[in-house]
Amino acid sequence: ALSGCPDFPQRLGVLALERYWICAFCINQHCSICGSFPREPLIGTQEHSNWDAARRDTVTNEIYPLCNCRQKKHFGDSMVECEMNKFDSVMAKLSRTPAFTQLVVADLHFEVFARAWCVAEVVEADSLNMH
Repeated sequence: ALSGCPDFPQRLGVLALERYWICAFCINQHCSICGSFPREPLIGTQEHSNWDAARRDTVTNEIYPLCNCRQKKHFGDSMVECEMNKFDSVMAKLSRTPAFTQLVVADLHFEVFARAWCVAEVVEADSLNMH
């Protein structure tokens, strides 16, 4: 039970069983990685094994679904529009912000730590000595 609100899970009812993903950095994956995987390496190589693992959900082992949206994609070749290349800079800026504190909330089974972006955020905050 949570101190201060011991009946919180009961008050939520079935909503307590749902998972919610809150991305403080608000990366719009439709501007980057939703529509394809990187080019497939030669089958039977370690590169192929790594590629195959990267396109699968680490919890279910299912291949991530691809999106057929028409959103224009931006990668490292369009530095300004790309949203994924600013993570380190944003974390560094936040670490210099007075009274900034990182809050990490985990699900009951800590599955959140199977997600690369979540782990990267915690590791980067630790390396920057964030509170």
